[in-house]
Amino acid sequence: MVDEFRWAMKDIDIIVTATGCRVVVTTFHACHLWMRYTTVPPAEHMKPVIQRGVPVYADKRFCFVVYEDNEQEEAGDTYYHTFIKEPWAHCETRWFYFTGTVGQARSRSVSAIFVYHRYSPEYYLILEEPWTVDLDPPEMERLILEPWTDPFY
Repeated sequence: MVDEFRWAMKDIDIIVTATGCRVVVTTFHACHLWMRYTTVPPAEHMKPVIQRGVPVYADKRFCFVVYEDNEQEEAGDTYYHTFIKEPWAHCETRWFYFTGTVGQARSRSVSAIFVYHRYSPEYYLILEEPWTVDLDPPEMERLILEPWTDPFY
């Protein structure tokens, strides 16, 4: 196969959203990608390799038993590929890799297998934070003076 039908991954960025994740992949070549993902850990098996005429099971392979394919959000061949994975349950682990086409021709190139455990976005206090509340109203008297409460202490 000609090298012009191959692609290589440059960078991956996973952004956590309120209900899932947004995966952004950057490639060195313009291509159209699919994200193949699963919640089942990949199966491992050994592939025989012939060394000095003797088959030796030394080449480890990984395969997805149950998976789903998702096409990138952008149309056509691009350098930036966005995959919106929603819903993605809190504390769920997924394994995924990428495969694609270059100019309508199926590419033999695939990425490595990635594993990602989704966490919830950081908790934000909707009400007033405790450090913004005035704890010394004018009608009350301060009984204890801590060094961190008085700027002139």
